[in-house]
Amino acid sequence: MTLARSRRGAAALTFVFVLLAALVTPLVTAGQTPAQAATFRAGMIITDAEFNNSGSMTASQVQTFLNQRAPSCVPSGTGVPCLKDFRQTTPNRAATARCAAYTGAANETAATIIKKVGTACGINPKVLLVLLQKEQSLVTASGTALTPRKYQIATGFGCPDTAACDDAYYGFFNQVYNASSQFKRYAQNPYGYAHVAGRTQSIRLHPNAACGSVTVRIENQATASLYNYTPYTPNSALLAGSPDGCSSYGNFNFAKFYDDWFGRPNFPVIGAIATVWQANMNLLGQPTAVEKSGLTQGGVMQPFEKGNVYWSPATSAQMVRGGVGTYWGGQGWERGRLGYPVSPEKSLARGGVVQSFQGGHVYWSPAGGPQTVLGAIVSRWASTGWENGVLGYPVSSERALRDGGAVQSFEGGPIYYSPAYGAHAIRGAIYQWWAVRGWENGMGYPTVSERGGLRAGGTVQSFERGAIYWTPMYGTKAVNGAILTWWGHNGWENGRLGYPVTDEITSGALVYQSFERGRITFDTRNGAVSVSYS
Repeated sequence: MTLARSRRGAAALTFVFVLLAALVTPLVTAGQTPAQAATFRAGMIITDAEFNNSGSMTASQVQTFLNQRAPSCVPSGTGVPCLKDFRQTTPNRAATARCAAYTGAANETAATIIKKVGTACGINPKVLLVLLQKEQSLVTASGTALTPRKYQIATGFGCPDTAACDDAYYGFFNQVYNASSQFKRYAQNPYGYAHVAGRTQSIRLHPNAACGSVTVRIENQATASLYNYTPYTPNSALLAGSPDGCSSYGNFNFAKFYDDWFGRPNFPVIGAIATVWQANMNLLGQPTAVEKSGLTQGGVMQPFEKGNVYWSPATSAQMVRGGVGTYWGGQGWERGRLGYPVSPEKSLARGGVVQSFQGGHVYWSPAGGPQTVLGAIVSRWASTGWENGVLGYPVSSERALRDGGAVQSFEGGPIYYSPAYGAHAIRGAIYQWWAVRGWENGMGYPTVSERGGLRAGGTVQSFERGAIYWTPMYGTKAVNGAILTWWGHNGWENGRLGYPVTDEITSGALVYQSFERGRITFDTRNGAVSVSYS
């Protein structure tokens, strides 16, 4: 049902244009819990900037919006058109203290009227679209729901609760124009009406005074104007999703329609954060709170449904979301060692993403989830081709080791770092041999990266206490100490002995190792090295 709305003007004003009782037929039924209930702010239904943004839409954009809202709309059986198809010849209106001059024209569309009135009176066309919907459901009405009466009193202007509507204000143009002018009247005479910005006031829950009221601090003029236009706020039952006989829908539906159609009107998004949000609205969703200041280094942030936007003087505004955002939060947000984000999230191969922060990079992949790559390890990883190289994506976080060392695992193998030798990857069979023999506590840290291209397809990597060779024919073998020194002085794998074919073997005081064409023996008693060739 449609409930009448009471209206109170200032005592000093003997003539106040009052509006139709605008508690529209409930759009939220018992048992439903709309997402908007959690974000409805009685003290700021819409920001002043949003309410007065007359340039938010062109006439063409308004028309497109109307087409999209009611794509299947058909006129009534008596020929009353859909709003998207409505046309009217409009009159000229001279400039007033509230609105600039309006130049009338023949056969203007509803979209053109909405845009031109919004421009003349400084009201956001989105506000007027929502007003038309909350008052008469005109944006989406179709078929039998379309009546001449809906256009006569489209915005409810000139319809007091205590008397019949004033036919002087009938007609679509008159309704849109006079409602817009009235909103400007509220703003120009803010203390002349019942609801005043900046004051904490009692606002009724329903036309029935027995339903009571709640105390609301009205934070801005746009919200005060809406309460002067529709002087009720939703009760707790409506906000909880179970409306009752004391639930009024007018201002709740204003916020609901605005949220559904254009985004949250009461959490302002401004400046650099607004620029990022507008470019990534499909990824971020709607704001869920106002901007928060006082972050480290003078930063600010604003939360959205699917992520956050952070700004600092050093980094500009950046979006953080998803697995990367969750990981970053776990590392201490902007206060952690990663600091603020310095770049947008970037899509990578195989479904991965990366985002750079002041203190390093966070990579996310299906294989490894979110991981930070820092310092010398990220430099070494970069030299191998990042995620497209032989190492692929990181699959673990960096882990501290002895003597200031560190390790981080990747799909294709780990990178080890030591202060003495820097960061080097260890891969494949060489890594497996090294790991079995004690990792960095066995042969020590890698001192260089793996080097391929040796004779017969071999590769080698040097460590603190020796070298590990791999060949297709003999597999992985380590060469250490005096045996390594002698072998190296005599041509390595290109010398007479060729590649090692066994690991070192100890027999009493003797240590020997076989090669392709001989053996090297080391006597631990006197340090003597002997060679026999085969």
